[in-house]
Amino acid sequence: MILVEGGVTGDRARVQITQVSRTFARARLVEILSPSALRRPPECGHFGECGGCVYQDLEYPAQLESKRQQVVDLLMRIGKFREPRVLPTLACARPLHYRVSMTYTLPSAEGAFPGLHRRHPRSSVLEVPLCLLPRDDVQEAYRRIAEDLRRLEGGQRPLQVRIQSGGAESRPVALLIGLRRGPGRALRNLALQWTSRDGPLEGVLWAGVQPALHAGAGGTRLLAGQDSGTQSLGPYHLKVPAGCFFQANPELAARLFEEVSRRCLGSGGLILEIYGGVGALTLFLAAAGHLVLMVEGDPASVRAARENAEANGLRSIQVRQEEAGEALLRLVREEARPRVVVLDPPRVGISRAQAAALARLAQEKILYVSCDPATMARDLREITSEGRWRLAEVLPVDLFPQTAKVECLAELLPVGGR
Repeated sequence: MILVEGGVTGDRARVQITQVSRTFARARLVEILSPSALRRPPECGHFGECGGCVYQDLEYPAQLESKRQQVVDLLMRIGKFREPRVLPTLACARPLHYRVSMTYTLPSAEGAFPGLHRRHPRSSVLEVPLCLLPRDDVQEAYRRIAEDLRRLEGGQRPLQVRIQSGGAESRPVALLIGLRRGPGRALRNLALQWTSRDGPLEGVLWAGVQPALHAGAGGTRLLAGQDSGTQSLGPYHLKVPAGCFFQANPELAARLFEEVSRRCLGSGGLILEIYGGVGALTLFLAAAGHLVLMVEGDPASVRAARENAEANGLRSIQVRQEEAGEALLRLVREEARPRVVVLDPPRVGISRAQAAALARLAQEKILYVSCDPATMARDLREITSEGRWRLAEVLPVDLFPQTAKVECLAELLPVGGR
């Protein structure tokens, strides 16, 4: 099997092999001799240069099938599952202008604009004023602050800028991610300008590299305005502090969470949710009548989750601040017996010890939500390795149309169970 970057089923093309392994090879597209009937003209003026979208020249139904096949391949190749049951990819009703948050990189060179990484080379950054992925308020905020950021001198420049929609009734909130020494006077003055009455932002926060990248909003400092926005997710309204994890595509995320909740119906007793974030999925689980123990390690996310549960009138939720690995091992020692375990880990997935703990804890079902099907396949192999659990099926979800990313919901059932 040869995996061709940029290739589409039905293309006749010249390619160059770039990597050969025991079971497959990788290649780059050199020239399309005859294009596939599945191709379409891309709508974005940055397509081809930008590394964000890779499927925008592919008809949307073909994007969905390509992602399903990607999940099948990874489950077979990494997970070692024979003929895994993978459902058709759940489509996004709005394949453009769907993202409520975007992260832009700011090159260290003075005079450079913030933007997204180029397709080649990945180390360089492309200004993206015409990007079609973010919602209009996020894109407008990016356009308005980009010139100000470009003029900052090297020591003042943040490394990244995360712009998060403030919801229907407020402007976006921005998190500036920089070095540990903190923002200087020029950046603090910009924060005040950006959050003025005519400015593009509702709030500006600062975070050092380590807290911002590894602990949600932990360690952030408010520079001006508000420290959070409000997002709608199905029937719920959630407070989302800047820097805390929240689904970038809330419309389709609500459908995914409804599906997770539906698969818990009929399971009496406790549902354990690991990596709960600000409690978005938790609300859907509790609204279906379940008692939910939600575990999250980031303090800002935990505070928001408790506020969100109270604000939405859901009282069958217990929120515990604890790192996922520690919580799982502690619950095993305490011989806890949740009927269902739901987890939505970060891209790196879970450890072997966590996989073993999951296999021992859950009684009726494990529901694994993943933003990376490769690490998911590895983790599912670990969870099922002792023979207690089997992979029932996987539902791919197109939370990130036009890109190569695909969200998945995997359902595991006890061996011998229904």
